[in-house]
Amino acid sequence: VGIPWGIRQLIRYQFMSHAVMLEDLDGRQALARSSELVRGRWLDTAVMIALFNTLVGLSGLLAAMLLLLVADLPLWFFSAVVPLIYVLVVPLTATAQTLLYGDAVAEQLDAEPVDAAAV
Repeated sequence: VGIPWGIRQLIRYQFMSHAVMLEDLDGRQALARSSELVRGRWLDTAVMIALFNTLVGLSGLLAAMLLLLVADLPLWFFSAVVPLIYVLVVPLTATAQTLLYGDAVAEQLDAEPVDAAAV
């Protein structure tokens, strides 16, 4: 029953860590900021985050399967290679999520009306 609500919240709070680190907000403010950035672009955020996480999950699996097909290697070798693949891929995913956050911030800034008195 709560799974759809949980998925909604997971996507809604996807930019919380970015708001804490890049905007120097506390936890409650970061949750509000993340919700604000995702509002109106929930589906785009959900699709991109799902794509990023799928690529991370599949990269180690595919590398292990390719090694299994190519060579007759011991099991400990797979146990060493798969985490190494994740060490290389996860930072790329974090970078992509940060770019997605920056896109959301830029889109929000473009959508805000400009105050004529301030200009």
